[in-house]
Amino acid sequence: MMNDYRPQHQPPNMPTCAAPDNVGGVPSCGADKWWDLEVFLPIELIREHTKTDDVPQVSDEQLNLYRKAAVEAAEQYTGMVLAGQRTITEPVEALPRRSKFGFMKPSYRFQMAHPSVDGIVYLYGGSLPPQQLRIKPGAQVVSIAVDRYVIDLRQCCDPCGQGAAQGVNPGLMIMYKSGFAACEDIPAGIILGCLKFIAFSVMHAGDEILTVRNRASSAGTALEGTNNVGWASGGIELWRQYGPEAA
Repeated sequence: MMNDYRPQHQPPNMPTCAAPDNVGGVPSCGADKWWDLEVFLPIELIREHTKTDDVPQVSDEQLNLYRKAAVEAAEQYTGMVLAGQRTITEPVEALPRRSKFGFMKPSYRFQMAHPSVDGIVYLYGGSLPPQQLRIKPGAQVVSIAVDRYVIDLRQCCDPCGQGAAQGVNPGLMIMYKSGFAACEDIPAGIILGCLKFIAFSVMHAGDEILTVRNRASSAGTALEGTNNVGWASGGIELWRQYGPEAA
């Protein structure tokens, strides 16, 4: 049984982000890599954690489905790419920024959606030739120089004035590889959160209100609970410490 986590809408070995000796001026970072989930989250470990090692009614296919759902949920909460190394492409057009003296700043800081695995990012598109930038591996912020302004032509009296710029670097894109260098580098807390998610899914496989305390509210009109498995299972409490907003 294939246990790697490759999204169904992406073909295997899809070419994605390498140096700018490419066609059409678009960089490429190489093919995406997908970890074998059996390496860092094996079915045997899941059965031990959920105490279903001798329960034939819970099949390996069912646990594999829960495992994939747990990894997806952990990626959403942490902002990390856990299932492998994935090429990320984002637009980096931004609003103009001014100094305290009113002048346009020559650069701006861009917050990427995911951390870069190797610290190599590529800029392409707009009026710039493809270029490679270096940041700290694992970082999510890159400084980008302003190349072009988007001018508001409605200001007919002063179309090039300080107040006329509506954006900078139109059409500019950033491309980078995100994920962990190896699946063994995935933090243990994230894996434990996935196990909690799976265990809760095993115990609550049907459609029901997943209450934590399973008691009536103070008004006596409703039950306090949630259908969010990540929250109800306690997995999110482990994942949140690895998120971008964690202190």
